[in-house]
Amino acid sequence: MKYIGFFLLTLWSALSSAQSWDGFIARLGKESPSSQLQLTNHFFNQNLRYTEERVDRWLLLDDFLAAGKGDCEDFAIGKYQTLLFKGFRAEEFSFIYAVQRGSGQAHIALQHNPSQSLLDSITDELTPLEERNDLQPILAFTANEFQLLNNKKKLTLPERNLLSQWQRIIYRAENTRPYRLKRGIALVASGVKNNDH
Repeated sequence: MKYIGFFLLTLWSALSSAQSWDGFIARLGKESPSSQLQLTNHFFNQNLRYTEERVDRWLLLDDFLAAGKGDCEDFAIGKYQTLLFKGFRAEEFSFIYAVQRGSGQAHIALQHNPSQSLLDSITDELTPLEERNDLQPILAFTANEFQLLNNKKKLTLPERNLLSQWQRIIYRAENTRPYRLKRGIALVASGVKNNDH
């Protein structure tokens, strides 16, 4: 009985996040590009729960909405896919790998390159990376390239392998239609079979 209650709570959370995202997307189209960046950052930070993961896995938007929670890279991917869905181009963004000063905690955020705005799970403010005294930037990367942002000359082999994994996930994010899983959950909950593949 405990597991049924947990399942129903999880399903309710997923449906709530998904419906909330639908409404947000509908409203977002009426805003200017700069407002869309600000509102997207705010929406994810306020409507999805930040949680540390024991096993680091990057969730695409649908999985993140279904879970209702995630860590910094899940927030970055969710914001990225949402903005791509609204017509922003992949070339406008980089993912930033940084370390939080003081704690030494690894952190991933999304940077909108033309405006230098950093969208992340720490703050709703869109502050340029160079003004973020709480972060020590290490690396900027996309699905196809990377740039070291510190004094390091090159990446170690384990770092290159990790970067390669990150880049594969970004490639998937760019080539996955948002909201397949969310639609599947909503259709299952309503008793409609989803034949969309």
